[in-house]
Amino acid sequence: MRLGRAGTSISLRTHLLLLVAAILPLGALAASFVLRIESREPAGLIAAAALLVLAIALALSMSRRIANAALSVTGAARAIAHGETPVLGSFPIRELDELARAVAAAGSARRDSENRLRAAEARVAAILDATPTAVMGIDASRRVMLFNRAAETLFGYATSEAIGAAADRFFAQR
Repeated sequence: MRLGRAGTSISLRTHLLLLVAAILPLGALAASFVLRIESREPAGLIAAAALLVLAIALALSMSRRIANAALSVTGAARAIAHGETPVLGSFPIRELDELARAVAAAGSARRDSENRLRAAEARVAAILDATPTAVMGIDASRRVMLFNRAAETLFGYATSEAIGAAADRFFAQR
């Protein structure tokens, strides 16, 4: 999964300052047009409306830019939760770009940990399977959780029958 896009990265604060720097003067200019036009000439009102529309368009554009980056990072975090390893591109907002890199690194770390865990489980299973001594693991509820081949031979039960069974059935009662 590849998310994001390449480009120049500036901070979220800078994005917001640019937005305010663009919208406030446009709004003030539009307001002055409206207040100065006593006769309510259509040309002045149209110019004021155009400036307000431009200010709104700038606000929507900036908010969409910020929201899209945030949604991409959120999607990557959800992908990690489902066991995927997302690949995120760079984002135009520095803080979200850093967050995206951290999320991608977390996904890689999870994948590596899961691979190491599977390898360790396979090694333990091979060792238990090859052990000539009967090995039976019992949990706190006295249920069988582990049962190797030697235990099958000793007790006369298949592993599938033993796992989850009460451990007391394998030992003589006094």
